[in-house]
Amino acid sequence: ERAKLKALGYWPHEVDDMRREVAFRVLDQRRQRPFGERTMPRAWRRSASRAGFHQSQLAARAMVLCVVVLAAAWLTDLLPGSLARTGDPCREASLTWRRQQKASVPWFL
Repeated sequence: ERAKLKALGYWPHEVDDMRREVAFRVLDQRRQRPFGERTMPRAWRRSASRAGFHQSQLAARAMVLCVVVLAAAWLTDLLPGSLARTGDPCREASLTWRRQQKASVPWFL
């Protein structure tokens, strides 16, 4: 297939970067390289679609990481006063119990 694309006038680096479905369509229609000295359109390139996917994937992962970090900070009371959890009687009792336990443990443990 690569040799057939090269025979149709496509440059070697274009053949390596061409999307598979575009290559099949070009071969089925036996279409000569239509863009003269210009480069192959981005829509035909595998690298162009990967770059877009990669950027959106990174953005999604960053957002998930931010949500996880904020949730963990909120659950462990590491957020500043106005953002911290307040008014939960069970939580307040738990904090009081933890403080009492810490006070009863000798300093060397």
